[in-house]
Amino acid sequence: PIKLLEYLAMGKVIICTDMWTFRTIGDNLKSIYYTKDNDPATIADAITYLYTNREFLNEWGKEGVEVVRKKHTWHHQAKAVLDFSGEMRKNRKKRKK
Repeated sequence: PIKLLEYLAMGKVIICTDMWTFRTIGDNLKSIYYTKDNDPATIADAITYLYTNREFLNEWGKEGVEVVRKKHTWHHQAKAVLDFSGEMRKNRKKRKK
């Protein structure tokens, strides 16, 4: 989810639904607030929670920036693609034997 990474890199606290694609980015990050669904009342509750804790938002946002720097740069993404293609190549050679 490129937009999630972009917003985290900007130090923003994100509200998103609790999906595996988002959990793979930052399962326990305070900079990601997971909701059970996208119902307007659920989103309103999330906004209220973040507003109530607004003095922590900058600190929580910095956590997201660090995670992007450490795990999700373009270099990390390129390595993941190369590793994946290498595994595919190895598996293909095994099947041909």
